[in-house]
Amino acid sequence: MKITALLLLTVPLFLAGCRNNDDQITQVKVWDADFQVIQTIDDSATLGSFKSIWENRTSFTMPERPDFTHKVDVTTAEGSTRWLYHPDGYVTVLSTNAGTPIYRIDQPDRLKEILIPRQ
Repeated sequence: MKITALLLLTVPLFLAGCRNNDDQITQVKVWDADFQVIQTIDDSATLGSFKSIWENRTSFTMPERPDFTHKVDVTTAEGSTRWLYHPDGYVTVLSTNAGTPIYRIDQPDRLKEILIPRQ
């Protein structure tokens, strides 16, 4: 009985501590239409700015799929996910599934400043 009570108290605390690292973005890499890396972001200040914008994306229904111009690899402790990106503020996970949702970024200009270096 005492062991069960102890486990009920300690296991959730352990899992809560583990959960904090799951969504920590460690790197963002941006590829252009020619599959050239144009930006690698790994400094904490820029990653923090990116994350605050990125996490506020919303699912969006569009009559026509945009022509995505860039790929964005978002790397966390759990692995990496490749996204398709359009500078007007649309993203979707790279997938062969036609039903993959498209998301709209609330601050597309700020995200573009972070992802696409000025030339």
